[in-house]
Amino acid sequence: MSKGRLLELDILRSLGTLVIVFHHLPDYAGNFYNLAYFGLPINLSYVNVLNTYVGLGIFVFVSGFVLYYTNPRVDRVFSFLKRRILRIFPMYLVALALFAVTVRRLSMSEAFIHVLGLPILLAPRFVVPMPTLWFVGLIVVLYVFYALLVKYAPNYLGMALFSLVSFGLVYLVRHFFYVVEYRFFLYFFIFLAGVFCSKMRLFDRRDFGVSYLLIAMLVLCVAIVAFRSFHKGPIYDYGEVTEAFVSQAPITDIFTVSVAVDMIMLATVFVTFTLAKKLTRYLNERITRFLSFVSFSSYGVYLFHRPVLDAMTTAFRLVFPAHHAYWRLLYLVALGLPLVFALSYIAQVLSDKMMERLDRLVPA
Repeated sequence: MSKGRLLELDILRSLGTLVIVFHHLPDYAGNFYNLAYFGLPINLSYVNVLNTYVGLGIFVFVSGFVLYYTNPRVDRVFSFLKRRILRIFPMYLVALALFAVTVRRLSMSEAFIHVLGLPILLAPRFVVPMPTLWFVGLIVVLYVFYALLVKYAPNYLGMALFSLVSFGLVYLVRHFFYVVEYRFFLYFFIFLAGVFCSKMRLFDRRDFGVSYLLIAMLVLCVAIVAFRSFHKGPIYDYGEVTEAFVSQAPITDIFTVSVAVDMIMLATVFVTFTLAKKLTRYLNERITRFLSFVSFSSYGVYLFHRPVLDAMTTAFRLVFPAHHAYWRLLYLVALGLPLVFALSYIAQVLSDKMMERLDRLVPA
């Protein structure tokens, strides 16, 4: 696999970004997945339940894939972590400040934990992770795991054993000390799948095509049915896996749901990547540049879409106090989303320039 830019990954990131944004959009414009919103007696709300796993699954998979694709070796763990964390933290801290104003106030101890990027490690005992921004805390933990993985377990067997032992040790820490939030366990193996797919150069194989697509679609259907069977019950909140589920459910239920969610995420990635691989040969330069723009902006969009949509929704309600929700939906899609992407692109450019200056001042 060449080390050039992979357009397929741009398509994956673009899809993941849009899925996450449209997963959160009902918080501001009403539940348009229930088509009663438009006067139709059809409820597709369950699609939005799956959106959270599909969107975040894509992001976590791509993170693992790109890490190995760009850093197959880690000679100095601290230097690797410093560089990776410095690249994501400036924008994260800005977003954290915005969230603290618009979404939820933080106590001094909570703010300290979030600023250090430790909410996933210290939840649920000491902190409740901030909505959406918890992902950054998860990625920080996975960066540490990845650095140790490729440094001390260079072959496939060593990587598999190291991963299972690490997962088991973290699970014991969770069991005895009630720390490490459940989403670490939910997304750990999809991250690992991204690393292994990159190491195996799976997506570069000539026979990667229709057979993989059909298998992935079959796995996706079976996994959705399995996950759907747990949709109802006191351990769910609107159909999503929750902290209460992980804390209260039998280990067999946790295992079944975790496998189903991982299969949903992995099969979605395989379906999307297979289609993208076929599609890229037909894309013109304008579409390619647009996909690159969306992909480049994706991290900023993930961080900033909630505060921007929240501010725009507040402004809309002040100007138009009496309105139907679908006018707000149109307003947010037509004006809000372009603004989110534009601001995110600018923020990413400024962040990259700051990192370039820092690299010149402090060489790695």
